[in-house]
Amino acid sequence: MKNTRMLENVHRISIMPDVTERKQHERELAAIATVSAALRAARTRADMLPVIVSFARSLLSADGVALALRRPSGDGAVITLAQGAWATATGTRLSPDEGVVGHVMATGQPYLSDDVHNDPHLVPGDMGNDVHAVASVPLIAGQEILGALAVGRRANGHSPAAPALTDGDLRLLMTVGDIAAIALYRAGVLETLEQRVADRTRELAEANERLKELDRLKSKFVSNVSHELRTPVANLNLYLNLLERGRPDKRDHYLTVLKEQTARLSTLIEDILDLARLERDKTTTVFAPVDLNALVEGVIVAHQPQAEGADLALTCLPAPGLPSVHGDRNRLTQVVTNLVANALNYTLAGAVQVSTRMDEARQMACLEVRDTGIGIEPEDVPHLFDRFYRGKRVSQSDIPGTGLGLAIVKEIVDLDGGEIAVASRVGEGSTFTVWLPVEQSDAPASQPGGS
Repeated sequence: MKNTRMLENVHRISIMPDVTERKQHERELAAIATVSAALRAARTRADMLPVIVSFARSLLSADGVALALRRPSGDGAVITLAQGAWATATGTRLSPDEGVVGHVMATGQPYLSDDVHNDPHLVPGDMGNDVHAVASVPLIAGQEILGALAVGRRANGHSPAAPALTDGDLRLLMTVGDIAAIALYRAGVLETLEQRVADRTRELAEANERLKELDRLKSKFVSNVSHELRTPVANLNLYLNLLERGRPDKRDHYLTVLKEQTARLSTLIEDILDLARLERDKTTTVFAPVDLNALVEGVIVAHQPQAEGADLALTCLPAPGLPSVHGDRNRLTQVVTNLVANALNYTLAGAVQVSTRMDEARQMACLEVRDTGIGIEPEDVPHLFDRFYRGKRVSQSDIPGTGLGLAIVKEIVDLDGGEIAVASRVGEGSTFTVWLPVEQSDAPASQPGGS
């Protein structure tokens, strides 16, 4: 009997490791099935985080659980979610290799410690409080370390000498970590693809809207051009017929009208071509330093005969020491010419004054064209730079114009990186203000209190 009992004991001892390993293996398989099913049901990474943390805490009977993910910049990690004794650590930022979690992410190796408080890899923040042992594993997928999963337990009160966390616990945590890493990686890839698809869809929708708007503007432009060309062409046909069949004593009048309509048609065509050239040459324009004062004075000289013929005072007030502006000289000449010509055309009496100055607050050169003309109706101001737009009062007058001059001015100013504004009072006059960028080498230093 004694020998039999001894044999039974030997047999019992010899099979104990197999039973323990089998139970551990069954436990791991159950964990794999449970966690995998739960993660499959989760749609996003945000949905997966509480599943991973909760299952790790439950399966390992942990007092504290924390899941850290690498920051998008790659510089350290963030404890994205923590529960139990570590709940207050949620949101904690970790620098590279900080604490047990940082160490695991830096090395890519699992870590187990049964004496946290004397461990060289201190747990950051509240993760070291009220916990005796810590196990942590890296979350690796696609040869990339996504983060780390850590669990902690208090000391075993029944057997203080027994470890709070075992190698078997670490293996189980590694199993959970492997499944979690794959799920998070796939979800991240899917979310990235979905975001890219959403971004691309939005970009295509925006591009489609821009194309629709461009198509609308093109149709409107063609319609406007057709309308504007039709009037002078019709007048030309009418007065050519009158010249052939009309009264001989009106011949000089017919010729005068023909010349006016020809000039109007020529101006309209030239303005249309100018707009087309601006659109075509936007990316090939070569900018250079331009002396704005000299340019303005040249335009003033060219328009003095028109001003004198209309009995208007046309004056120039250039600012001394004005830095060169950054732009295309020919186009900037067109800006000043169009503004001065407009001011003269819409000023029936009084004066047109053109001045320059340095706007210290904006660090830009400023051009002002001020007149004492008929002014602009408030409802016309928002549409003033639209192509072919002419205000109600102007359309009803005999003042010549194509409705393209200010549109061309706006196109050029925008192309040069400048700004334009208008202030006007009906019956008192208008002031057009243009700001242009100066050459950096010529830009004066900012003065305190400058305006």
